[in-house]
Amino acid sequence: RSVGKSLMLCRELEYFFGAIRFFTRLPVPGWVGHSAEALNRSARYFPAVGLLVGGIGALVFIGAALLWPQPVAVLLSLVATIYATGAFHEDGLSDTVDGLGGGWDKLRILEIMKDSRVGSYGVVAMVLALLGKFTLLASLDGDLVPYALLAGHALSRFCSTVLLATMDYVREDLLSKAKPLATRLSGGEIVVALAFALGALAL
Repeated sequence: RSVGKSLMLCRELEYFFGAIRFFTRLPVPGWVGHSAEALNRSARYFPAVGLLVGGIGALVFIGAALLWPQPVAVLLSLVATIYATGAFHEDGLSDTVDGLGGGWDKLRILEIMKDSRVGSYGVVAMVLALLGKFTLLASLDGDLVPYALLAGHALSRFCSTVLLATMDYVREDLLSKAKPLATRLSGGEIVVALAFALGALAL
């Protein structure tokens, strides 16, 4: 029985580290494998990765706030989270807005989204999103900022998990940038993801 529990724990750790590898540029242990099935199972830990990334931002904010005014601490925390994720989400936002802003039909929109170049719509979207995030965090009471970072990063990744599990991919062919994931999540796995998000919100 103890061997079975150990194997189960190792498997869950592998899924968790797989989620970290997918969402961030943080190093993971070398024994962590990669497969489509493992990536599907790792989706339950997407909000947990949000807690990790939000925690990095919160720690940077707390440390920086000891030395500089709150807006500077907020800016440094944003830099830290963007670096930790490799601008993964900002890149996705710019691709999406470029496609929706510059395309007139489904095929053209998908073609623009797949293009690695960033257009004017994407640049404007990134600037507005980062300015909005900076302004909202800078306007909060300083004591609340770390909790807002934890809750925001966890909740947003829970939303990603739900969307991936409940909506069909527009494209599932060799031209797709990413293989479909989180397409076979069970109700229990959604509950696990929700628990991490609610834990962050409870703060």
